[in-house]
Amino acid sequence: MNVEEQIHRLVRSRLQSYSRRIPEGSSEWDVLYEKTYREELRKRQLG
Repeated sequence: MNVEEQIHRLVRSRLQSYSRRIPEGSSEWDVLYEKTYREELRKRQLG
C-alpha cells in the first residue's frame, strides 16, 4: 500500500469517527477530507 492510500484510509477513518455523522460525499465531508488530507501530507512532509 502506498503512502497516499494509507493517508486516504486514515482520513476516512477519522471523519467516520466524528460523533456527529457527516455524510460521505457531502460538501462538508469534502472540505473536511481535503483539510485533513493536507494536514497528514504536511505531517509526513509530502505536501
